[in-house]
Amino acid sequence: MAQSRAKAQTEETPVTADIVQSTAFSEEALRSVESLADVMALVEQQFGSVADADQDMGDGFKLVKDLIRFQDVPCVLMEWTFRDGDFGTYVSIRFAAQTDTGLFKGIYNDGSTGICKQLQDYTARTNRTGGLILRSGFRVSEYDYTDPKTGATRPAKTWYLNV
Repeated sequence: MAQSRAKAQTEETPVTADIVQSTAFSEEALRSVESLADVMALVEQQFGSVADADQDMGDGFKLVKDLIRFQDVPCVLMEWTFRDGDFGTYVSIRFAAQTDTGLFKGIYNDGSTGICKQLQDYTARTNRTGGLILRSGFRVSEYDYTDPKTGATRPAKTWYLNV
């Protein structure tokens, strides 16, 4: 199946020199870059500046994969949305926290029996999907998980609203 998918992609989008050929930089200039500083200088020479995607694109909220830095840190859950995912319902949370380095704006996705379940219960009770302060941030429960199919045990953790 992977071969037929790769073949279909090749037939739909043929790989030619035109696709990868640069129009802004000479081959010599591209060969000469050896560091990110060299790349920045080359781009600035060609375009006058390098735009900062964090500032020029998106809404400034960053996807967070681990909440460890927000453990016991006051956070405001601005809004949350429940979605259907590959493994069931999950919640997508837009939150903000004041950290030592300034205001952090984040998005966290959770489908666990922790945060997702807590917010499902809260939303069912209050009909709210935003505007919740966590004065003590998030907390984690760490444990060993044994896969029922393989019997293999590995460390696991579930995040909770620290209430």
